[in-house]
Amino acid sequence: MNINSIDNIGNQKSRTSLYNLELIGKGSKYSESLTSYLVRMAEAHCLSFGKLFNCILAPALNKDYINRSIKFGGNRFFDNAHSLNGVNSNAYNMVKVLEKLTSNSDLIDSTLYKWRGVISNKGLFNKNLYWCPFCLNDFQNKYHTFYYPLLWYLEPVSCCTEHNIYLVNKCPSCSKEIPILHRSLVNGFCPYCKNNLTQIDSYPGFKRNKKEEESFYTESLGGFISGAHTYPVLKREVIKEKLVSLIDEYIKKGYRQKDLGFPKVTIHEWKTGKSIPQLLKLLELCYLFGISFKDFFYSGNLSVVPKVKNPQDVTLKRRELNYSQLEIILEAYLELEQPISMEESSKKIGINKRLLYNKMPFICKQISARYSSHINQKKQANRIRLEKVIKEVIVELVQKEVPITRRNIELFLNSNQLLRGEFERKIYLKCLNIQK
Repeated sequence: MNINSIDNIGNQKSRTSLYNLELIGKGSKYSESLTSYLVRMAEAHCLSFGKLFNCILAPALNKDYINRSIKFGGNRFFDNAHSLNGVNSNAYNMVKVLEKLTSNSDLIDSTLYKWRGVISNKGLFNKNLYWCPFCLNDFQNKYHTFYYPLLWYLEPVSCCTEHNIYLVNKCPSCSKEIPILHRSLVNGFCPYCKNNLTQIDSYPGFKRNKKEEESFYTESLGGFISGAHTYPVLKREVIKEKLVSLIDEYIKKGYRQKDLGFPKVTIHEWKTGKSIPQLLKLLELCYLFGISFKDFFYSGNLSVVPKVKNPQDVTLKRRELNYSQLEIILEAYLELEQPISMEESSKKIGINKRLLYNKMPFICKQISARYSSHINQKKQANRIRLEKVIKEVIVELVQKEVPITRRNIELFLNSNQLLRGEFERKIYLKCLNIQK
């Protein structure tokens, strides 16, 4: 196959530009994701994914931001690769291109695009790969190839219920996180050190999963994905109707709305249809109501079977806080080589930031001041770097006899809004005056 040209996509009949590979695991909870399919496609043609993307996929997609990335360099497509498995136009566009290139008509089932109106895009996917090395070995033995199921990309999925372990997200050899897509990615291998991710002995140890709700999230989403290819498309109103019905029934059983654990305003927006819950929040509701994720969407007669049988057992108990211990922890944060904000510190401890300021104002202000100083230093360093880069680009544009405009500089650096900020514009004008 000539990788420098593409067949006439609109006139394909018996021949296709790419092999018509079948999705792996369709109809099971380990149904293959679209990004995994893309990497397998590259391997089937003895190409790196970067070559397949640059020579075949990018011209077929014909998007301005992709064409600029190929011309000037950049990782915008790869940085947002998780969205290819999701509910937005990126997934739809890639599926349509692949359908024309391969004549495979069921690739939409490798994404969640069918549920674009009923599943929130926020908090949907992890930004890097997570996997179970035991499952990868099983896939190799069963299908004679490695692949990554759609299930593993979902943010609420943290464990493998087949092997009762938490999913891993770092190469055991180089300790780097694996991106969703990479120009040299091969399923089952680290794109950086080329280590086999299924070498069980290479891992220092596995954390066993013992949390019931985490197992519920994995099993519930797995059951949903397994039948995805048979489900009809739903409208957004379905979410509102189901939530109103279930919450009302929950309250009729003697519970209170605040026992759901979500702010009153948030629940009101769900019930009125102004917003839809993020995936994790929807799973938490399903767990609390005692129903599966699939039944929430597709069962006609739902009945709430609360996890907590006695409504009075739901009442929250105030935590007893050890402020001496908290002060030691905050002092440790103050000594970190990489400063962190009080916002991040409070999240790590799991205690409201305002409470920490009230009880330990001095050390909280120290942490905040240290972080502010760190941010200011970074800003100054970035400003110096940006000024140097703009000067170099202007010199190069002059040598190539290209007009020195803000737009041309941004195109050269593959960044649409690089010089939109007030400070960036000042640097641009300063460098322009120096050149003149």
